[in-house]
Amino acid sequence: MKYLPGLLLIIICSCFFPVIRAQDTFDHRDRIWYVSDFGAKGDGETINTTFIQQTIDACSAAGGGTVKITAGHYLSGTLFLK
Repeated sequence: MKYLPGLLLIIICSCFFPVIRAQDTFDHRDRIWYVSDFGAKGDGETINTTFIQQTIDACSAAGGGTVKITAGHYLSGTLFLK
């Protein structure tokens, strides 16, 4: 009975070990995707729906990341987030 608390602590800690080890892998979510790299222009005249959607699709296909829109006035229609 006096070993029960120590045994429970070891069991609980061993449950979290696989979770901690899984975080050592490369994370694609750290990648940044710029809409300007796909042709978007923030000039206030160009319709950028296709360019922004292509950026979102590429980001999703690569496993995730951050889509960034640099400063400017971007005209766009409906976008589908994935």
